[in-house]
This record gives sequence, structure tokens and C-alpha cells, in this order.
Amino acid sequence: MRWLLHSVWILLVACGGGGDDVPPPPAAPGQYVEGEAAFSTTDGANASTQRSLTNDRVGPAGLASSPPVADLIAALDDPDPSVREDAIEILGDRGDPEGVPGLQLALYSEEPWLKLSAIEALSDIGTDEAVMALGLLLDDEDAEMRESVVDALADIGTDAALGYLQQALTDSEPDVRATASEAVAELLRVVE
Repeated sequence: MRWLLHSVWILLVACGGGGDDVPPPPAAPGQYVEGEAAFSTTDGANASTQRSLTNDRVGPAGLASSPPVADLIAALDDPDPSVREDAIEILGDRGDPEGVPGLQLALYSEEPWLKLSAIEALSDIGTDEAVMALGLLLDDEDAEMRESVVDALADIGTDAALGYLQQALTDSEPDVRATASEAVAELLRVVE
């Protein structure tokens, strides 16, 4: 149904119909839509409220900037997993090292897909702090998660990442060891 509303809205705008009074398509809570992420929270009275982090700050080039890192980190504690995922993705897209501590906590989420999003976001940031946060997850009980960490460290490709990749060469799981071995070989080939 949502896609239908969105399609009708696009057709109206494309055909010039409706003028300025045509509202934009509705955004679902937690959905990141062209500079807006809707976050749902709960207040002290257990009544559900809705807040939205929008790109309402205008930078020097006249373009709107993304929500402050502090707001995105606060959204990582939201009870709604989709809100947390949006915050993780935005932090990764921003590449701001200030987001690393919040993303490190997200690595220990109960939802595997949120952990994978946090791994990807930390890979996008790529600082030594991000590498250290990823390196700590090499002790995760899930071998697929460890393999994702190895892939992320390989993408970062720094000396610090190489150290953790060499540590992964002794992993108990053959697939993790194989992925780490390929990554180490590739990184050492680049150095030569």
C-alpha cells in the first residue's frame, strides 16, 4: 500500500498536478527518506511519542546537514530496532569518528542484522578506534559474525587492521581462517 501512495505522489509531481499543495509521501517511523529519519520513542508515562531528526541545519554551502552525532548516538538506545538501524547507517554514511563508541555498543546487540550494520558502519569510518572496536568482536561466538568482521577489517586495510587479521588466522572456524588468510595475503601484496 505504501509503495502505491508513493507511486501516485511521484506521478502527480512529475505531471505537474496538484501544485504546491501535494504533500510528500508519508514516511514510516524509522525510515530514512531524503534527509529525514523518523524516530519513535517512549516518554515517562509509557505513551508513545514520535520525534524526527531532520536535516534542518544549513551549512556554508546552503545545503542541509545531517543530524548531530549526539542525537544519532542517543537513537542507538531506542527500543525500536529499525530506528537503531537507521542511526547506525547514518553514522556509517557520515564517517564521523565520534560515532565509534556508540557503534561499538551496537556490536553487542541481540539482533544479528544490527550487529552486521554496525560492522559495516565501523568499516566505513575506518579509524584506528573503529578497527579496535571490530577487533574485539573477533571473540564473538558466531563464526559468521567473525567472518564479517574479518571482511570489514580487510576493507579498512590499515596496519592496525592487519594485526587483527593476523590474529584471525588462528580462529577455530576454517572459513574465518580462510577469509583472514586471503585478506592478509592481499594486504601484504599491496604493501610490496
